[in-house]
Amino acid sequence: MSGIIFFKTKSLDIIHHFYHYTLMMEVWLEQPNCYIYKKGNLLLGFLQSDTTETQGIITIFDQNKEVIENAYQQYLPLVIQDLAVNEKFNIYHFYISDPDGRKIEFQTFLHPLPAFKSADETLIERRSIRKFKDKAIEPELMNKVFEICRYSPTSRNSESFYYLVITNKDDIHWLSECRGRAGNPIKEAPMTVLVISDNTKTIRLEQDADIAATYFMLSAFSLGLGTCWITDMNKNEVKKHFEIPLDCHVSCAIPVGYPDEVHKIPLRREVDKFVKYDKFT
Repeated sequence: MSGIIFFKTKSLDIIHHFYHYTLMMEVWLEQPNCYIYKKGNLLLGFLQSDTTETQGIITIFDQNKEVIENAYQQYLPLVIQDLAVNEKFNIYHFYISDPDGRKIEFQTFLHPLPAFKSADETLIERRSIRKFKDKAIEPELMNKVFEICRYSPTSRNSESFYYLVITNKDDIHWLSECRGRAGNPIKEAPMTVLVISDNTKTIRLEQDADIAATYFMLSAFSLGLGTCWITDMNKNEVKKHFEIPLDCHVSCAIPVGYPDEVHKIPLRREVDKFVKYDKFT
């Protein structure tokens, strides 16, 4: 289930201009005398009414401190409370006001967060991470990642993939050396996961394992972890070392950990540059 927060307003046109054009919120749904906006996983609705509701605080947050600092500069004329650290809640935030006088907070949390990203944010924002914090991953968090990975599609619903979780430091060092210089991210991470498909369950070994690897990386990112796809290595040596049947397929090694670097979303091609249609009818 999902949710929407609604407010009544006497000035729907002014509010629409503010939230859509000033705050750049997407119009998720337009109905008679009503707009619903989307920002990440926030759905915010406004209804034309004879009264205006201004109770509470609308909070928009981002994991990246730089994003909040850029927003502060962008909305500086609207700021009603300056950018500062709130030690009680361990956040970095500032406030602006909308045309009705509602308080809008922009903040970043100065501590790790539970899952919160929407599907489109997960797909757009995930980047390869090669530097990790010296921090162990909680077993409960990894279980949440794997709970999502249960639903990775496989040929004929064979459920042929499995994950081999490696935390032993000697094995991690061996695996990083097996890849050579490009294996350094494996040394950096507290854990590496091998993605494998079982030849006794499917003939689509590569497809099943590659999709399972993608599911794993997206699931891990959605829960606050960083990953990196590493695949060019002597797979037979890897199978022998970790006692994986030789007829199984090893898709890749994925180092996993809390990110110690932040990557901006790069520019990408426009849709018409990589989508082609055979014809229009």
